[in-house]
Amino acid sequence: MGIDNSVRWLSRATLAVAVIMIGWGSSVVIGQPVTAWFTASATIWMALLLISALWQLRGSFTAIAALALATAVVARLFSILRLHPPASIAGLRPEDLDLLVATGPGVPGFELLGWFLGALLLVQFILRAARESSLNVAALTFIRIYVGLMFVPHFGSHILGGPFQFKIYTLYFSSLGLHMPAMQVLLAGSVELITAIGLVLGLFTRPVALLGSVYLLMSMLWGGHFTSAMYGRCRKAATNSACFGPL
Repeated sequence: MGIDNSVRWLSRATLAVAVIMIGWGSSVVIGQPVTAWFTASATIWMALLLISALWQLRGSFTAIAALALATAVVARLFSILRLHPPASIAGLRPEDLDLLVATGPGVPGFELLGWFLGALLLVQFILRAARESSLNVAALTFIRIYVGLMFVPHFGSHILGGPFQFKIYTLYFSSLGLHMPAMQVLLAGSVELITAIGLVLGLFTRPVALLGSVYLLMSMLWGGHFTSAMYGRCRKAATNSACFGPL
């Protein structure tokens, strides 16, 4: 079987897995007590997941990148979903608040499905790159997409996860001494979303990269990441993807 046939069958398998993810996510949205905020976020991104899954059948690198972004967002949303938030968060430290909305519990198994779909996309990217582009171009494209995807866990929690996550991050930002913490959370999530979309899809890459770089620098300074033993905390909670990025 040649590369062309392998890519064709792999793209079809990718579409099938994406449809399974959309069906599973839709069943959770319809059958579980999720908020309207989460429902809107999940529905929009599952629609984008379906569109990009159909688009990638045409063999475009941009389509593969778009599908990777939609997959990461949908998997993130359902992996950190809390159907029954705690009745009280009184007495929790800022670090505990951060971990509370960054690690789940989520829908069991949904994260694994997301990783599987991501693996299919990675193999498809490698096969298409071997057939259509030089090694340097493929490597630079992969790095750009990867860096963009690193922002997904953050804006997924900050502005897409729902009112409980937003409230927690507002309290967390307030504990850092930031003024107008709710607006800061909204601003942070918006910058992360714009940066992710720009880098993953290759839209206005240089200005978006500059925006993301400035944001990361300000996050490290205002968030106290150099002084809050953040990396020690990350070693204790290795599964917390929020450790490896901005506020």
